[in-house]
Amino acid sequence: VQVALQRSEIADLRGDPVAAALEEARAAGASEISLTGAVEADIVLAADGTGYLLGDDLPALTPEQTYQLWAVIGDRVISAGVLGSAPSVAAFSVSGDVDAFALTVEVAGGVAVSEQDPVAIAEVGA
Repeated sequence: VQVALQRSEIADLRGDPVAAALEEARAAGASEISLTGAVEADIVLAADGTGYLLGDDLPALTPEQTYQLWAVIGDRVISAGVLGSAPSVAAFSVSGDVDAFALTVEVAGGVAVSEQDPVAIAEVGA
């Protein structure tokens, strides 16, 4: 029975390349980081800077809004990705030692610099 279940899971992953990459990152020992605040989400971050935001529990936004992920590296705040209004798994990439992540709600298409308060944050390594 266990083998049949695993084969089914593998078949499901083959149909979704982002899910397959996420599972590969987890298997390679990627860090798991929890964003908390008004909303909650998780990040899986591989040593090479490849990351995945797991947003299944994020409330859906209007089509005019998007979630945007920010990485804090030293004294810089850099957009790590515009994730859409209802992300479930969203891939992103960062370069450098990330000190923290923040998730904001922005206008659709995202912004270069946020003026919004984060809806969730996480310190990396804390």
